[in-house]
Amino acid sequence: MATMQRSDSLAVQEGSKSVLALVLSLSPLYLLLQSRAKLGLDNLHLGLIQVVMLLVLKTVLNFIPLGSSLGSSINSNAKADTHQMQRVQTEQGAKLETRKKRRAKKASSKAAATAPVNTGLYRAAWLDQIVTNFIASTEPRYLKLLPDPETPPPLPATPLEQWDSMYKDDALQVSCHPKMKTLFAIQAKFPDVPLRKLYETLIDVQKRKEWDSMCADVGEIEMVEIGGRRGSCSWVAMKGMAMIKAKDLCVVSVVNRLPEEADGKVRITCSTTSFDHPKCPPKPEYNRMKLGVSGFLIEDFGEGGSQITQLTDLSGLGSWIPSAVLRTVTQTMLPKSLQRMGRTAAEFDLSKSRFALEGDEWLPPLLGSADDTKTDPASSPDGASPDIDEDGDGDDDFFTNDEDDESSPVATREISTLVDQLKTLTNRLSALEDGAGIDGNGSKWGALLGASTMQKGSGRLTVAGGAAGATIALAALGVWNRRRR
Repeated sequence: MATMQRSDSLAVQEGSKSVLALVLSLSPLYLLLQSRAKLGLDNLHLGLIQVVMLLVLKTVLNFIPLGSSLGSSINSNAKADTHQMQRVQTEQGAKLETRKKRRAKKASSKAAATAPVNTGLYRAAWLDQIVTNFIASTEPRYLKLLPDPETPPPLPATPLEQWDSMYKDDALQVSCHPKMKTLFAIQAKFPDVPLRKLYETLIDVQKRKEWDSMCADVGEIEMVEIGGRRGSCSWVAMKGMAMIKAKDLCVVSVVNRLPEEADGKVRITCSTTSFDHPKCPPKPEYNRMKLGVSGFLIEDFGEGGSQITQLTDLSGLGSWIPSAVLRTVTQTMLPKSLQRMGRTAAEFDLSKSRFALEGDEWLPPLLGSADDTKTDPASSPDGASPDIDEDGDGDDDFFTNDEDDESSPVATREISTLVDQLKTLTNRLSALEDGAGIDGNGSKWGALLGASTMQKGSGRLTVAGGAAGATIALAALGVWNRRRR
């Protein structure tokens, strides 16, 4: 850069000398024209004289410094430009480094938030209680698949079909629980939205602000996975309304898949309730809200469509809330939010899913399939874990597992899936080799190709099977190592 600037300054100096020489050589041209007759000069001689004067003046100017101020100003400008470029490059490098650090910090925070942990806040029996309360108010026939709850459900077992209908049309239905008038069910249909897109949108906490008009802010605290039970913990802030101050709450959600019926439809539940988490202390700008029975029930609808039923407990708004406000929330605000959820789900990019695109890994655990052989944490759901900083400064330790911990159930499932694929591939190769036979008489292809051809084919199958098996085994080890790290 400095060499180019020096070259530019030299070019400017040479150009200035040439212009000055041309001006000085043209100045006596008038006198020569006036005395041309006396001197006996024609136009050709005048031109030659002009050229000679130009060359002489150019040569003379080369030996005379062309204004030290001009040269010094050019050099100073070049140096200033060089320093400015260096300063800009330094600032850009610092900004780029800062952005990289921020991205790395965000990525690590997101990875920590999405990694299933067991902080001691969640007991298996308490998570089962949350699911039991939700199933009792939606599909009580499946209660037999769950263990006996510690406490009976707060509401009598009532299927959704027996709820009191408040509003219904082709795409929307609003119902109210017959025993609890502040518990509402809003059902919406999305004929063009696949069930998986709807489910991925539902469990992505950061997308809630895109479809929930009542949501002011949201944040995912941690993923929860205990004994085959899968869920998450998050913080949600709700906007205020007329006569109602803005509220916030800390919720835990547990997802399950209902047993398949004769129609073959996939049905998924998301059971939610509020609780106190040490990472979510009350804030002065919000009133802390309590949530009882709440959640979602999503299922297949038609050919490639989906349907969602949202259960919302509005008792946390206060018993003095006018019925007009409740109607506005249940018949206007919540239905519009579900419609926006459908549009958001339709635009969801499955390539950004946290699960594999192929297979059924994205499906939640089957209801009643929890593994109770694992040790259940003894602490209560409202108690703080001994590994948690009460002042909230230990964010990094809060989401970090010890190196000696066992691999998470997610890693176990992935390794189990890879091993099953290896077994399936081995069985298929064995069947092909047995069908071929040594003498080529095991199938019509063996009879046509002959013994030598089938022996070569069996060798190729063995080599291909060994390579595929080694690939799957290496993938399993890689997944296990990543989970360990």
